[in-house]
Amino acid sequence: MTDIPAGSQNPLDDLVRENPIKVSHKLVWAVMILLASSVAWSYFITLPEYAVAIGSIVPQSQIKIVQHLEGGIVQEIFVVDGDSVRKGDPLIQLKLGSSGLNREDLQVRLDGFILTRARLTAESKGRDMIMPKEESERHPELASSELNQLDSRRSELDSTMTVQKRQVEQAKLAIKALTTQKSTLEKDLGVSKKKLATSASLLAIRLVTKTSHQELESAVIQLQGQVDSIGVEIPKARSALQESKDRVTELTLKFRREAAGQMSELQQKIANVRQLISQASEQRLRTEIVSPIDGVIKNLAFNTVGGVVKAGEPIMQVVPTEATLVIEVHLAPEDRGYVKVGQKALVKVTSYDFIRYGGLDGHVTQISPDSDLDEQGSPYFLVKVATDRSYLGTKEGDLPITPGMQASVDIKTGDKSVMEYLIRPVLKIRYEAFHER
Repeated sequence: MTDIPAGSQNPLDDLVRENPIKVSHKLVWAVMILLASSVAWSYFITLPEYAVAIGSIVPQSQIKIVQHLEGGIVQEIFVVDGDSVRKGDPLIQLKLGSSGLNREDLQVRLDGFILTRARLTAESKGRDMIMPKEESERHPELASSELNQLDSRRSELDSTMTVQKRQVEQAKLAIKALTTQKSTLEKDLGVSKKKLATSASLLAIRLVTKTSHQELESAVIQLQGQVDSIGVEIPKARSALQESKDRVTELTLKFRREAAGQMSELQQKIANVRQLISQASEQRLRTEIVSPIDGVIKNLAFNTVGGVVKAGEPIMQVVPTEATLVIEVHLAPEDRGYVKVGQKALVKVTSYDFIRYGGLDGHVTQISPDSDLDEQGSPYFLVKVATDRSYLGTKEGDLPITPGMQASVDIKTGDKSVMEYLIRPVLKIRYEAFHER
């Protein structure tokens, strides 16, 4: 072990006093090596370069405005502003106003029409009434009324036809009487003609007087006139008989035609009522307004039961939430040349602590072709960034991200060495300094 002289405080001081030049050289080399290492490190070590832009989360699809076609009175409200809902979740229950269709009343009308159609079918085809089972079971009183009406109409038809059939029988009797009378007269005429012929022979030999002979001639002429007259009446009677028969047939045909015509009109009524029932069923389904999409409730216009909702009036909005998010950011014009579609981005949602919860990976999907001005008049390019998920944390639902939240987006534009970061300010001064007037 070397003893330190009594007058010396540090061996290095002694070495410097003994070899000052040698020590200086070593220090210079050490500094040069350090500088060279720093330059090499700054040249070869690269850091990512980002374009930072501020924006907000926007819905990927359009905001849905919830309305009601007919309007009504608010019976129950199931949501408030800010609630998350799934597609099909109930939002609000309405009671339809006077414009609403009553499905039960319409069904009663339809059942009545169907029972009436069964009666008209029986009338038009001249058969017994085939009663619809379901409708007659639901409304036995209507079924009984239609049966009674069928019996009443058929009784009325039968009464009218009885009169006409009686006229037919009378016409037949008249024809029979005329035929009998004609036959009798023809026999009398034959006898009278024979008497006249005999009288003519006797008159020739003057066995009868001319007066008696003329009386026989007059009798023959009279009988012939009666036969001819009845011969004319018989066709008239037969024509009247046919007319009576035709009236009987026409009564039946008219009865059936009227029933068929009424049934044709009734079929149209049935079709109209069925359409109204379909509309009433749709209305009943629409009394409970459900969410059209997955989303978040916004701008709820009604907060109290009993409020009147007008037809087509906006009730609330549903801001869609999807598996992917879209962030719209304002990119500074000086960064536009470095940002391209497809570049990776890191989304930092300001509502959640980035140091604690991290951010979302995304990529640039769209860049506006032209710049625009914000509220302060500063130019910007609108850039859209899409993410792979819509929540922070380990599983969906832990930290949901919804439209409207603010976000800072770091768009990776490339890599730059530390040297470039160091000399860039110097180069900027070199090219920009001493240019102003």
